[in-house]
Amino acid sequence: MKVTTEELGSREVLIKVEFDEDEKAKALKEAAQVISEELTIPGFRKGKAPYDVVRRLVGERTIYNVALENLSYKIYPKLISTLNLDPVGPGQVQETSVEPFSITFKVPLKPIVELGDYRRLKVKKKKVEVSEEDVNEFLKKLQEESATWVTVERATSVGDLIVADLTVQVGSQTKRYENVALLLSPDLKPEFIQNVEGIEAGQEKSFSLSDEKGETLFHFKVHEVKEKQLPPLDDEFARSWGNFNSLEELKENIRKGLREEKERIAREEAFYEALDALFANAKVEFPPLLLEEEIERILREQDKALRKNGFSLEQFLKIEGKTIEQYRQEIRPAAEERLKNRLALIKFIQEEKIEVPESEVEEFIKAYESWLTGGKTKKRFPTPALKEEVAEALLRAKVKDRILELMVEEEDDEAKGNNPNGD
Repeated sequence: MKVTTEELGSREVLIKVEFDEDEKAKALKEAAQVISEELTIPGFRKGKAPYDVVRRLVGERTIYNVALENLSYKIYPKLISTLNLDPVGPGQVQETSVEPFSITFKVPLKPIVELGDYRRLKVKKKKVEVSEEDVNEFLKKLQEESATWVTVERATSVGDLIVADLTVQVGSQTKRYENVALLLSPDLKPEFIQNVEGIEAGQEKSFSLSDEKGETLFHFKVHEVKEKQLPPLDDEFARSWGNFNSLEELKENIRKGLREEKERIAREEAFYEALDALFANAKVEFPPLLLEEEIERILREQDKALRKNGFSLEQFLKIEGKTIEQYRQEIRPAAEERLKNRLALIKFIQEEKIEVPESEVEEFIKAYESWLTGGKTKKRFPTPALKEEVAEALLRAKVKDRILELMVEEEDDEAKGNNPNGD
C-alpha cells in the first residue's frame, strides 16, 4: 500500500492510497463474498458462491465499487491515526480508481488560529466627565415629570392641555370624541395649532385642513384649558424623589448616576474597540466545511427568527425574488467574518484559560432564584438548557472583563503599550 498526501492550502489535505495486487485481490474477494450474501444463487449457500459466479451475475465493476467502498471505511481511521492528522469533521471520498486500484480522501483539518501578541494591543477608554449642565438637564426632566396641570381662565396657547369634544369628518366618515384631552404640542402641524390656539373654555370652533389625502373637517367644543405648572427646584422637590434631605443631595445622586451610566457606555465602547483590534490582529485558516456549516447556521437562525413572526425564510426569499443558493452566496462574506471572529475568540479563551466551573453556574442560578422570590425559593433542579444558557452568559462576562483588563487603558493614563495596529 502506497500513501501520498497533498495539502490544499485551505486547511484540507488530500490522501491518496494505492493498493498493491495482493491487497486488491483480497478486497475483491471479500467484496464478492459480501455481494453473494445478499443474493440467492442456485446451488450455493449465501456467501459461498465463487468469485467468477458472482462476477458473471453482477459484473466486475460492481465488485470493484463494493471493494473500494469497504476499503474506504476500513482504511480511513487508520490513515488519520498513522498520519497524525487532526480532522475537524468527517473526510470525504474524493475519487476512486480501478487502475491503479486507489482511493483519494479529502480531509478537513482543524482551524489554525494565531492571535499574535494581543497583549500589546491597547485601546483608550474615554475619560468620563459629568458637567453641571448634564445634572441640570436631568433635573429638568424630573421637574417635567413632576409637573401638574392646572385649569386656567384664558385662551389656549401652545403647550396647553385642552379638554374638549371633538368631531372629525373625512369624506363621508365622521368620528366623535367626548372629553378628549389634547396636548397642544409644538410638534403638531402649524396650521392645526393656528386654528386651535386662542379658543377659550365654553367656545366652539370649526375649521378644515387639506393634504394629499383630501380635506378633513374639525369641530371643537372646549370645556377646559389647562396649563402646565412646574414645581420649584427646592429641598421639598428633592424629598419627593426619594430619601434626600436637600436639593444638593439629589443633584449629587444624579451626578453619581450619570457618571456610572457614562462609565458603562465608555467601557462598552472600549470593549468593542478592543475586540475589533483582537479580531483584526488574528490570522485564521479554516476548511471550507466550517464555512458551509456557518452559512447553514445563519440560515437556521434567520428562519427561526422569521417564524416567530409567522413568516419563513422560504417566504422571505420568494418576496425578495432570490433562490436559496443566491442568498447563500450573498451572506457568505458575513458568515466568513463571523466564523473567523468566533474562532479567534475561542482561541483567546483557551490562551487565557477562562473557564466557568459547574459550581459557579449552580451558585448563580441559586442566587438568582433567591432574589426573584425574596429568599423563599424551594430547592429546584435546573434544566440542562438553563445551565448551558447561564454558563454561556458567565463565560461572556469573564471574557469581557479579561479583554478590558488586558487591552483597555484610561484616556488620561500614560501609554502602557502600542496602538491597536501594534505600531
